[in-house]
Amino acid sequence: MSSLFRRLWTVKKGFSNKGSDKQKFPWCSSYQPHKHKKARLFSIFFKAFPFMHRQSFEKGSRQRPVPFLTISAVYWAVFTIFLKLKNDFLWEVYWRMNRVYNFSAGPSMLPLEVLEKAQKEFVCYGQSGMSVMEMSHRSNDFEQILYHAENTLRELMDIPKNYKILFLQGGGSTQFAMIPMNLMGKNHKADYVKTGQWASKAIEEAQRYGQVHVVASSEDTLFDRIPPLDASQFDKEADYFYITLNNTIYGTRYTTLPQTGAVPLVGDMSSSILSEEIDITKFGLLYAGAQKNLGPAGVTLVIIREDLMGHAMDITPTMLRYDIHAKNHSLYNTPPTYGIYFMGLVFDWIKEQGGIKAMQKRNEQKANLLYDFLDQSRLFRGTVVKKDRSLMNIPFVLPTKELDAKFIAQAHSKGFVNLKGHRTVGGMRASIYNAMPLEGVKALVEWMEIFEKENQ
Repeated sequence: MSSLFRRLWTVKKGFSNKGSDKQKFPWCSSYQPHKHKKARLFSIFFKAFPFMHRQSFEKGSRQRPVPFLTISAVYWAVFTIFLKLKNDFLWEVYWRMNRVYNFSAGPSMLPLEVLEKAQKEFVCYGQSGMSVMEMSHRSNDFEQILYHAENTLRELMDIPKNYKILFLQGGGSTQFAMIPMNLMGKNHKADYVKTGQWASKAIEEAQRYGQVHVVASSEDTLFDRIPPLDASQFDKEADYFYITLNNTIYGTRYTTLPQTGAVPLVGDMSSSILSEEIDITKFGLLYAGAQKNLGPAGVTLVIIREDLMGHAMDITPTMLRYDIHAKNHSLYNTPPTYGIYFMGLVFDWIKEQGGIKAMQKRNEQKANLLYDFLDQSRLFRGTVVKKDRSLMNIPFVLPTKELDAKFIAQAHSKGFVNLKGHRTVGGMRASIYNAMPLEGVKALVEWMEIFEKENQ
């Protein structure tokens, strides 16, 4: 090998080959190119990069080597860039071709652009020299990530300054206890509306800390609607009024908010946050688990009005006090750093899409496309009263459980996954959160049309 490179990179004065060889390889007059494939490879390279040719040499009897390190460095740099571009392109094609339409209720589909950006920054974030997963939550880099996420959300939702944004842990289920512990300390009473499984669990937990009044319920119709609310049944001495804005399992949502007067309205918006415009000032507290519309599981977002903090029951653990987390800017303990970083990317993505108003328009278009098909179908049937239909979670059924199972299996083979309905409802459920593209819903409807023709 060393002999080959000496012959490639050196020229001896007075030694010559045939003229044809000199013309082909002016950089190496002592070498016959037809004898070595590597020489032809280098020839192609030098033709592509003529500035690397050794066009002339000084007269003298000593060997004068061409700058080997310079040439080899340029060659391998170009070759490496070519391989990287080729591999990135092939990987992106493979990745995109193998991505499915994920209709999971949560954890759910995430925006592809956000996933790709997180992938690029995974090993080294910015100029930090480390992954976000490795950062100290007390570092300047992470504090900037945290403040960026908070400020972007405040801008998106038009959140006033007298509301605190908290990034907590424990999921929505921890909020079932945290809310009464912090807000039910005055009169020990609260109003709840029972519209599904999560509202039922919230009621059960709140009953441990005070008197719970169920204002209305749709349990008698298997939670297929939002029950009518009679304001005369509202308790004016209640410490708060609790609703679940969107019911993930049963596919219902509030289209109008209850007027609770001086009683703070508390809302679970886990499966619909950032999907439609909402006036945050109508609420005293709003919370959402991240795993549906905000990012990966592990972060619970709480937006709370300042005057509602600082009144926790004496039995409230320090970690479950809103005022403690607010005073420490969500850094009382080690927060879910990567989840917060990812949420910030999602907030940026929504902003790039045109904000919540644009997202709502797109979500309405997606939901209407699927609902219109269900309304005219002779085989598929929606399960929710029309006026209360969710934009995010759309349950539907077929005439028999056998057909349900057949549809779910065939849909999975077509790339439509996680369509199986909740075990308490059965049938199917398409969760079409912000990240689900319109093309995904169109493709699903087209497949449903084919299935209907084949199974009527």
